[in-house]
Amino acid sequence: MESQSRRINNAPPQNHQMTIQNTFRRHGFIIIMVICTFIGAFLRLYLLKDQVLLDDEWHGLFYATAHPFLYLLRYVTLDANCAPLNAYAWALLHSVGWSELTLRLPSLIPGLLALVILPLLVRRIHGTIVASLFAVFFACSPFLTFYSRIFRPYSALVFFEFTAIYAAGIWLHTGKERYRLVYLLTSTAALYFHPVAVIGIMTPWAASFGLWLRSKVILNASRPPELQPDSHSIILTAALAAAVVVVTVQPGVVFEHISPQHSVTIETLKQSLLILFGTTNLAVASALMLLCLAGLGILLKQSIFWGTLFVTAALLHFLMIEIGNFWSLDVPIVLVRYLAILVPLSHVCTAIGLSFCVAALARLSTFQHPATRVSTLVMTILIGGYWMSTNPLKYAYAAPNNFTNHSAFIEQGRFGGWDLLYPSRFAPRFASFGPPQISAFYRNLPPRTRLLIEYPMLLGDHYNYYYFFQHHHRRRIIIGYTDKVAEMPPTRDWINPDFFVNHVARAAEDEGSIRFRNMVNILDAEAVRRTNADFLICHRDLLGEFLPKSEPHLSAPTPGIQECIEHSFKHYGIPVFDDENIIVFDLSKSPSSTFGQQQE
Repeated sequence: MESQSRRINNAPPQNHQMTIQNTFRRHGFIIIMVICTFIGAFLRLYLLKDQVLLDDEWHGLFYATAHPFLYLLRYVTLDANCAPLNAYAWALLHSVGWSELTLRLPSLIPGLLALVILPLLVRRIHGTIVASLFAVFFACSPFLTFYSRIFRPYSALVFFEFTAIYAAGIWLHTGKERYRLVYLLTSTAALYFHPVAVIGIMTPWAASFGLWLRSKVILNASRPPELQPDSHSIILTAALAAAVVVVTVQPGVVFEHISPQHSVTIETLKQSLLILFGTTNLAVASALMLLCLAGLGILLKQSIFWGTLFVTAALLHFLMIEIGNFWSLDVPIVLVRYLAILVPLSHVCTAIGLSFCVAALARLSTFQHPATRVSTLVMTILIGGYWMSTNPLKYAYAAPNNFTNHSAFIEQGRFGGWDLLYPSRFAPRFASFGPPQISAFYRNLPPRTRLLIEYPMLLGDHYNYYYFFQHHHRRRIIIGYTDKVAEMPPTRDWINPDFFVNHVARAAEDEGSIRFRNMVNILDAEAVRRTNADFLICHRDLLGEFLPKSEPHLSAPTPGIQECIEHSFKHYGIPVFDDENIIVFDLSKSPSSTFGQQQE
C-alpha cells in the first residue's frame, strides 16, 4: 500500500514532464517558428520609420525622375540596376509620394514573408530539426536583415530565387504541377529583380542534367531514379525558364558591371565570411563554415539530387565571379551581393551539419546521464549566446534615428568604430582617416535639445557623417534639403559622390511628392516649424569638415548656402553659433509673427 501511494504521489510530475515533452515534439517546430518570426520581424522593422535614406537607395530614385514609367519597367543601369524598383519609385512619386516606409515595402514584404515560407520549404525537404535551426540563422542574418530594410533588390532576389530553387526541386521529386507553376512565377520575379538570379534558377536543371548523364553513363539507367516528371516536362520547363532569361536579362547591363581592375582579395574573403555567418569573430565564422561543409557532405549522402544542386549552385556562382570579375568585387558586401542566394543555402547546410552533431551526441550512452545533458545544454546556450553577442546587428540601430548603412557595419561585416574611419573602397582615395572633428556646438548642446535639422546631406555618404555626429549628442536628426544646386548633371543614370539630396529634390519637381518623415525643405519655414526642431545647423562644406583639410580635393561646398543663411536670418533671427564649419539658428526662439506673415 505504501509503495502504491508513493507511485501515485510521484505520478503527476512524471506525467506532467511527459506531457511537456510530447507537446514540444508535436508543436516544437511551430513554437520555434513563432519565436524566430517574431525576432526576425523585430530586427527588420525596429526603427524602420526613423531610418534615413542613404547612399545606394538614392540611385533608383534619381534615375526614376529622368524617364517615363514604361521605359523604367524595362531598362536599368549599372547603379539603378532593378527595373521593378525604378518603376515603383516613379509610380510612388506620381501618386502618393515618397516616404521611408512606402519606398522600402518591396524589400520589407519579401523579407518578412521569407521568415515563414523559406523554413517551411526547408522542412519539406530536410526535416523539422534542420528547418528549425535554419529559421534561427535566417532570422538573425545581418545581410538578409539589412537588405530587408533598404530600397534595394537583394531581399526580393533571395526570397524569389530560394523559393524557385526549392519549388523546382520539389516538383522534380513529386511531379506536383503546382510547384512547377510556383517555380516559373518566382524564377521570373527573381530575374526581374536582378539578373544574377539566372544561375540560381537554372541550377535545378544543371543538377538534373548531371544526374541524367550519371544514370546513362555510369548506372546505365534510362533516367535518374529520384526524378518523377518525364523528360519532356523537364525539358519544356527548363526551356520556359531559359526563355524568361533571354527576355529579361539585359546583356549591356551585365557587361557594364565588368571591371578587370577589381578582384577578390584574401581580406575580401575573410570579411565576406563574417557577413555570410553573421558574426564579427573569425573563429566563430570558421567553425560555422566547417559545419556548413560537413552539412554539404551529409546532404550529398542523404540525397544525390539536393547535394548535387547545392554543389552546382556554389560552383556556378564562384565560376561567375572568376569569369565576370565584376565591379567592386574587392568590397566584401558587393561580393556577397553577387552571391546572395548562397547566404540562405549556406544556412541550410550549416543547420544540417549542426543537427548531425547534436544527433551524434545524443546517441552517446553518457549523454543519457542527467549531468551530461545539463552540461551539454549549458554549453549550447553559451556557444549560441556567444555567437549572438558577436552578431554585428547590435550596431545597426541607433535610436532615436537609424542611419544604418555601410559605415554602420555592413561594408566589411563589422562595426567601423567611432575613433577611426576605417578604410572604405567607396570613400575618397579609398583611404583611412583619423576621427571626425566634432564641432564644439555638438559637445555643448543645451539639455533641452531634442531634435536637430542638419543641412545638407551628400548622397554618396559612405561614412554616414550624421551617424557619427549623433553618436556624440544622441538627439534625433532631420535632414534638411532645398532645390538649390549649382547645376544638374547631364544624366541621372548614376550617383556622383558629390551629389546632394538637393539634386533629387529638384529633379522630382513636385514638392508635395516628397513626404519623408526624416527630411524637410529648410526654405519652407512652415514645414520647418512643424518639425518642432530646436536648431537648424547649416554645414558650409560637409565633406571638408568631416575629412582632413589637408586634402583640398575632399570638398563639396554646400549648394545655395548663402540663400539658406539669408532665409534663416529672416525667419529665425541671429545665429546662436557660427564658426568656419557650421552656422546654427535657434528655431525655438523664432518669432511666431514670422510664420503669420508668411501665410498672409
